[in-house]
Amino acid sequence: MAGQCRDRGLNLGRDLADNQLRDPRRRRGSPPNCSQRAPERVLGAGSATEESYPLSARTRPREAPGTEAGAATVRPADLRRWVDELPYANREAVLGSLNEELSLLNAASVKPSVRFELLELHAGAYVRLLNSLIQRQGNSGVSALQQQRRLADMARTLTLQVADGYKQVVDATGSKKASLFASRRFDVAAIQRAFLFLCYSLNHSYEQYLPTEPRVWIELAGLHGLARERGALDRPGSHSEHRQEFARPISHLYKLTLLTAVADPYHHGPGEVWKMFEFLGECADAAELDAQRPAAGPEGVFVIDARGVERAWPLSHKAAGEAAKSYYLETNATSSLLENIREEVEQGRRDAFPTARARRQASAILSRIVRSLREPAQRSNDRTPIEAPVQLAVGISATQHLIGGTVAGTQATFGPGKESGARGAVSEDDEDAVMKMIDPRSGGTVDVDVNKGRRRTDGREGGADEAGVMAIYGSEPWDVTNKSRRGVGIVRRDPPRTPLCVGEIVSIATNKGASAIGLVRWFTVDEAGVHRAGIEIIGKRADSVNLRPLKHESNPDAARPALAMPFFGADEKASTLAALPGTYQEGGVLIVKCLETQSQVRVQMDSLIDATPSCERFTYRVSARK
Repeated sequence: MAGQCRDRGLNLGRDLADNQLRDPRRRRGSPPNCSQRAPERVLGAGSATEESYPLSARTRPREAPGTEAGAATVRPADLRRWVDELPYANREAVLGSLNEELSLLNAASVKPSVRFELLELHAGAYVRLLNSLIQRQGNSGVSALQQQRRLADMARTLTLQVADGYKQVVDATGSKKASLFASRRFDVAAIQRAFLFLCYSLNHSYEQYLPTEPRVWIELAGLHGLARERGALDRPGSHSEHRQEFARPISHLYKLTLLTAVADPYHHGPGEVWKMFEFLGECADAAELDAQRPAAGPEGVFVIDARGVERAWPLSHKAAGEAAKSYYLETNATSSLLENIREEVEQGRRDAFPTARARRQASAILSRIVRSLREPAQRSNDRTPIEAPVQLAVGISATQHLIGGTVAGTQATFGPGKESGARGAVSEDDEDAVMKMIDPRSGGTVDVDVNKGRRRTDGREGGADEAGVMAIYGSEPWDVTNKSRRGVGIVRRDPPRTPLCVGEIVSIATNKGASAIGLVRWFTVDEAGVHRAGIEIIGKRADSVNLRPLKHESNPDAARPALAMPFFGADEKASTLAALPGTYQEGGVLIVKCLETQSQVRVQMDSLIDATPSCERFTYRVSARK
């Protein structure tokens, strides 16, 4: 593998000649033209060769005739001053400027030592942005999610450009013309940096739920082989004030990248991929990477294809015996260390997770990682193929509109009703039947208003067409493709207007008017742009409510939207509330107001069930009616 990469001269640059290049000295003080950043990568169905990927390019960049030597900033002092003065509060503008500047640098002829120094400055600017983006990920709201995905796409482009720049240094220092001193000084550091930024590009693909590019896996395998050939696999990266990965050797980074890929990244919510990356970074060295198959059983063992075009897969899968093999990744020791970390988190012995919600979210991430490393992903319930159009509303507020309007269906409310001694007893004296539901933990009761099959219109015709429903309630059409005991799979063949992400509350309404409340458990977007999601049904009916902490009882501005869901399923024997992140406090008291009946109850928060970047779901005890 290493010889192959050397014969090609790594052949890992990018073709940037088609970019419209402008004089950077005139560009410095003006907003960046983001449309001029590097073109989108093309993912095709052809063979995994360089010809299949237009942005895998030549060893040397092509220069347009008559290009000025000053088209790119080639003096480190000038670039350092420009990088320091970038308006980092405007992340989109900075990412656009960095992408444009890197396209100029990668197309220029620069000494390897100077190029390396310039790329280190670009790397520092990226990390400054990355840390800011990670802190802001997971904010609620459609507009925030749309912006995060746009920024993640620009960051992914930037990481690939930085990696291509470092690979040019590798090519130059590996040539016969390079001096021995230059080769010793820069080649290993450049290989490590190129490898690291390809790892970062994969993370940006995961957080957008996009497929990883075979080009990246090919280049990672090539760089790993080159580092092994030069005896540099375990040599640490050069000193840096950036993230801790900058100082890690390639042997560590390769294991970390493989572990991240097999740890179910498409089952994580916004921002959780980077937390997973950090957790695995603490334990990656415990994994074993070897050409010999481990003597133990297949549990925790993954196979890496010698071609390096895709992520590893579990040894227990049948495909593992049908392809050429290069390495086996054994993860059992890593899983044990991750379990120790999870125990520390749950017991509050990690300062990074001080709140109950933070501990719950971190524990959930660690549980998913351990499960993925030890057992191959598989369905827990049989799936039945079906085809059915549905309307999908994303988020708590949109769900409130959907369940309260044209496609309401059966509702669960805190509305008044006659007392009934047994759970499930019905009073026929009211216009609508009222079912008295008993909280099994507190013995308190909650009234459930059962609308007897009629569709609530709220002054509108019940047969509103699809376009009208979309306009009024913010829902969009999807297709259900299969169902199981606990959930459904859905698909949409063009991009939805409302972004979807793992951990988001959704409402699924059929043309019959019935609606169900679900939680997105996995989400992917394939090369053709087809969006798919798996949704766990967490409630067959819900009531739109507002929540206020007891200390803000007299402040109506403190109210936050939520969904009240009564008993559902054989595994959940308590009523739950679904609310925005930051609502849950163990033992805290809330004032819950039903938006339909205007009735109120006081509840005590009990057990946290889910803590995702988009919502929290918890059980409660009814303490008093107001």
